[in-house]
Amino acid sequence: MDQMDVTRVPTLDRDRLELDRPASSGLHGRLLLARLLLAFLPIDVGSRLRAVVLKRVGFQVGHGTLLAGLPAIAGPGDIYGRLSIGQSCFFNAGCFFDLHAEIVVGDYVSLGQQVMLLTWTAETGLPPRPVRIEAGVWLGARSIILPGVTVGRGAIVAAGAVVAEDVPPDTLVGGVPAGVIRLLDQAQS
Repeated sequence: MDQMDVTRVPTLDRDRLELDRPASSGLHGRLLLARLLLAFLPIDVGSRLRAVVLKRVGFQVGHGTLLAGLPAIAGPGDIYGRLSIGQSCFFNAGCFFDLHAEIVVGDYVSLGQQVMLLTWTAETGLPPRPVRIEAGVWLGARSIILPGVTVGRGAIVAAGAVVAEDVPPDTLVGGVPAGVIRLLDQAQS
């Protein structure tokens, strides 16, 4: 018999396994069950039911919150304690929440279609960073909130904006990257 060539024995590439881990740890049974239960509801039906189901599977969702479509939710490990949604919020269809770190959404917040709240970055060495959306904020359609950003109370983020820095309260921001367009009249907010 031939001798086994030990130089050809496969070895584990620990660095590669570590990079693949987040992708493989994103299967969340309770969230999958919620998706299955709500899959056949049209966008304009069941917005209260979606909020109740998210709450029942373990997320913190405030009273009176409405969801026009279940947001796509991703992240490793126990994601259920990393999302907190206040009362009387409205989330339009197609939103995406990256729960590698905590996302806190205050009361009376509105999210337009396909808003993305991101906590994880592919930049080497940077840990996931929480996102905070304070009370009374309006995030326009397809706006993107990047890791570590706080959007201040009563602020408005224009549609399509990419927010890389904190937004002061009562401010309208827009653009890529988002910049201050104007201060909002506090009497109207």
